[in-house]
Amino acid sequence: MESFFVKGYVRLHEPDLLSILDISDMELIDVEVNDDVEDVEPPPRTPEQLARFDAARDYLIEKYVRPLFSEFTFLSGNVWSGVDSGSAKFHNDSAEGQNCCFLVYFDDMSEEVGGALHVKYPGGVDTVYCQRGDVIWLNQQTKFLHKADRASVLRRLACFEFNVKGL
Repeated sequence: MESFFVKGYVRLHEPDLLSILDISDMELIDVEVNDDVEDVEPPPRTPEQLARFDAARDYLIEKYVRPLFSEFTFLSGNVWSGVDSGSAKFHNDSAEGQNCCFLVYFDDMSEEVGGALHVKYPGGVDTVYCQRGDVIWLNQQTKFLHKADRASVLRRLACFEFNVKGL
């Protein structure tokens, strides 16, 4: 977990989370079509779909957030495909009120297909090609920046945003 504080992220592998948050029946926000993600209303979710989001959120809280932080607020969660133009440039999402988030990957990324996540931290930049079942826990402190590359294949992610006291 040290890299969360030093490099601004930690890469986890949680394939069980894909079963908990089954997105096969969910409408995704296509952020390459709806480029200004902040203005897009999330698709309506059924009670069953919302229950799966809640279960995935609770899994992340109990396994990762609560063992490190006693006070936090869950802000939102959603699932999308693609990479919007703002996410393709180095940025930090703390201005949106979050100071950390979990990105859950539903597809394999690689040098061949693209879809890399780049994280800039004091002293360097890491490039990560996530695989199905990978989870990136991003630290949104302003000293860390990140960006994503577009992919030639489907790139579906769920995002769970938090505000953690003391981070």
